[in-house]
Amino acid sequence: MQKISTLLIIMATVISCHKSTPQETTTPNVKVTYPQSGTVVQSYSFPATLAASQEVKLVARVSGTLDQVNYPSGGMVKKDSPLFTIEPQQYLDAVESSRAQVQSAEAQLEYAKSNYERMQRSSKNNAVSQNDLQQAKSAYLQAEASLNQAQSQLDEASLNLSYCYIDAPFNGEITKNAIDAGNYLSGGETLATIYDEKSLTVQFNMSYNEYLNLPKQIDKIEAYIIANGDTIPARISYIAPAVTTQTGTLAIEATINNTQNRLKSGAYTTIVIPWHTNNNAVIIPETSVGRSLDKKYVYTLNSDNTVNATSVKTGATLPDGMIEITEGLSHNQLYLIDALSAIRPGMKINPITIK
Repeated sequence: MQKISTLLIIMATVISCHKSTPQETTTPNVKVTYPQSGTVVQSYSFPATLAASQEVKLVARVSGTLDQVNYPSGGMVKKDSPLFTIEPQQYLDAVESSRAQVQSAEAQLEYAKSNYERMQRSSKNNAVSQNDLQQAKSAYLQAEASLNQAQSQLDEASLNLSYCYIDAPFNGEITKNAIDAGNYLSGGETLATIYDEKSLTVQFNMSYNEYLNLPKQIDKIEAYIIANGDTIPARISYIAPAVTTQTGTLAIEATINNTQNRLKSGAYTTIVIPWHTNNNAVIIPETSVGRSLDKKYVYTLNSDNTVNATSVKTGATLPDGMIEITEGLSHNQLYLIDALSAIRPGMKINPITIK
């Protein structure tokens, strides 16, 4: 009897183990909210190089001994201040010699002219032959040509003499002299380079498709560069007339003020070109945007509190982890803020609206 009772207990236990226990289903609480509204400026950023608005190599135009270096080693110089002097004596001598030739030619011309005019008067009375008159005229023309040649030589000698004195062509910063005083130099050698850096040119390249997105009034674009943490306004000043076929880009230049002389020619920087402003942008956290292989989506809430995966297009990435939604989501559309990994389209949720 005891064995039978034990068997009944075991069978009851086995049967109870095979009974299915019903599982309770709960609707998850999920935070939802409406997109923010704000102003978003879409911009392009390009690596750029700074260049002086003027850069001139000071080159010796004549040969000779460098007599003087008239400025400290580098630094700022003013326009027309003397910088270099090449020993001028040989060029002074050439000027004096040419001047003497001009004076001689002037005297010869005066005599030849007077003789020709006298011959003309005498020819009216047949006092001289036509042959003598023609010779007098020829001598007069030759004397005139000799004076012109002598004057040209004097002008050239005077110009060469002026090349002995090299002055600053504009206010600017000059490099250290490349040749010390006392050395002989040949025409064509560079003595120094002077830079006008009160304004700088920002040189960069932009693809043609990016260029087509720019506003038509290029001069009104509020571009800027970022240098040493500072934002400096830049004005578009040049766009190349043709695309470079090898790269498909346009060479573009902008101009910035550099009155404090903090920025230097040749430095690298970044220029930012705003090209579109949306004053009523749809903005959400970037973490609320899901991504699959071929699209981006945001979980939105249907009227029956079911979840829908809404395809979206994104725009500018904003500070504080926010992102612009350009298509697919409106300001009056609730979207799911978090718990995205546990959510599936069609799932019913209990929305908790966050304002």
